[in-house]
Amino acid sequence: MSKKHYESSNNHYQEHNYYIISQYKLICSNQMEPTNKGEGVTQNSQREDRVNRRSYLKLVGGSAVAGIGGVPAVRGGDGLHRTLTIEATGTRQNYEFTVEGDLDKSTAFGGSIGSEDLISGSTASGIVAGSGRDSYSFSGEITSWSGDYDALNLYLNGEELNNHIALKGPPGERVSYRMRVDGEVLKSTDFNGTIQDSDKISGRTKDYGLDTSIRNEDDLNGETIVEGELNGGTDSYLYSGDVTDLRADVLLEVYINGDIVRYSDLERDIITIDGCGCETAREYTFTVETDVAKTDAYNGSINSSDTIDGSEVSGSVVGGRDSYAYTGEIQSIDVPSSVQVLKNGTEVTPGSLLPEEQFDPRTLPNKMTISIDRQERVDYGFSVTGNLEVGPLGNSSSGDRAANGYGRGYGANTGADEYLYCGELESISDFTCIQLDVDRPNQQLIVRDLTDSSNPPYGYELTVSGTLSKDDSNNNATINGNSVSGKVSGKTDVFNFTGELLEVIFPTSIKVKLETPYPRLSGENQYPDATVEKLAMESLVDPNKDRIVFTSTVVEDRFELYLAHGVSAVDQVPSVIQRISEQVVVGISDLKWADTNVIQFWRDGYDCTQEMTLSDLIYKPVVSAETPYPAPNGGEE
Repeated sequence: MSKKHYESSNNHYQEHNYYIISQYKLICSNQMEPTNKGEGVTQNSQREDRVNRRSYLKLVGGSAVAGIGGVPAVRGGDGLHRTLTIEATGTRQNYEFTVEGDLDKSTAFGGSIGSEDLISGSTASGIVAGSGRDSYSFSGEITSWSGDYDALNLYLNGEELNNHIALKGPPGERVSYRMRVDGEVLKSTDFNGTIQDSDKISGRTKDYGLDTSIRNEDDLNGETIVEGELNGGTDSYLYSGDVTDLRADVLLEVYINGDIVRYSDLERDIITIDGCGCETAREYTFTVETDVAKTDAYNGSINSSDTIDGSEVSGSVVGGRDSYAYTGEIQSIDVPSSVQVLKNGTEVTPGSLLPEEQFDPRTLPNKMTISIDRQERVDYGFSVTGNLEVGPLGNSSSGDRAANGYGRGYGANTGADEYLYCGELESISDFTCIQLDVDRPNQQLIVRDLTDSSNPPYGYELTVSGTLSKDDSNNNATINGNSVSGKVSGKTDVFNFTGELLEVIFPTSIKVKLETPYPRLSGENQYPDATVEKLAMESLVDPNKDRIVFTSTVVEDRFELYLAHGVSAVDQVPSVIQRISEQVVVGISDLKWADTNVIQFWRDGYDCTQEMTLSDLIYKPVVSAETPYPAPNGGEE
């Protein structure tokens, strides 16, 4: 069976300067930005079962799910469909709240009924202390609240309302919004939030007793749907679980647990695989950036032949459809040519679902992966010349740190540690046996013994992308192509090299792998005697440093952007040529130095800027505007 395979070519580098969703848990920042047919089946195991991802009350028998332990979560007969539980966390606390509907005391979820707990109409007041709980059944929304959130735990229908979201609209402008939450939701007056009739909350099931008219075929089973309007004010909600989707007419200010977030990152998309009536099963796989769940949206089926493993989905379709809700980007997709793919109900090509990684906001381009193959704990430390942070895959130990160009961590058969950085690796050490120093100005690798002992000799291995040679004739190491292995004890081994350092192996079972999308091409350049003007299609001299930025199709037999080091005029031969672009599709033109160390250019339909703080500090390009492709006469198509 023929298949079309698409994969994002550079998905290790992710933006960390704004909110991203990882397992539906938000990573804090303070930036904000505006923002076919096919069948297939996959069941989400079942989306790692949300029960394990929330805090539930510990009821009789240790359960907190509705109907377990003989304690119902809601009362449907008299219209009191919601249960609020207020739990003390040690100290004696007073509370008071008012609801817009009916209100009654309840023993649900271990709630007590004491003489200090009073109800007057739609207002309740009471006291909890120690680990005591008060429960109330009610209808409608809570319209006012008085109590110390920090000293109380609040639960709605048994789920802890441990998150808060505030939506703030632009002044004087009416805005409609729609939000999905995979837990319970309760209106709040925090952050001056208002409670209006136009704000509607559905139940998590059709018979929940709230407003079900706002649900549609795209909504997932078990989600709470919120629809509301803002007119220059703020709407505020307490909720359990996670916000899985948020859409609005215009840009909102969104705060989750007090931190501003980019609400476009909360938007959820739906991918549908349509079997187009085929009689035999068609298999497919795809991977998402963050989280994914099965849904019956767009007539999708749900059955056990389809699986979700983390962010990886695999399934098969016969004559029907499979649909999945996901956040972030599709990272890779492999589908048969006989099926069709839809995004939010519209037919698309599979390749169009993949992100354009080269246009991510500014990102640290280089990656270092450190793995330890040893039962005992092994420590390490390293330094780089530029910025440094822990990578998106997370690290194996909570003790791993990255700040101010210095990283330190430890591990013991616990998987790989990942770091992102710009600039150069300066030094790395296992603190026990060996330290490796990288001298970029002299293009040397220096291996140092840390033991001051002649016995035992410790072994090491180094691999580079270019050439290797010994700087000292007394060096007993063995060079095999672009790799060297040796033993250093009571002395220092020094090697000359070209290209990039790719891999380091220490005797303490530390293996370091280094990756860069912007390699230096000296030693690999097939035109080592050519001047810049002979290589370049378009070039621009840096007015502040001895370097020239230029475009070329001959250096690597494809169109890319390069930086020539050690030259001040185009008739000179560069000492080093470094590629500073990735995966150019159409071309690059209109080179300009926008500022010191910042180059500006047009690329593949976009105006971009790219920062190069020093010759060895290179960031990915940042898109500033979408621009039509330039016509040959210099105009716009």
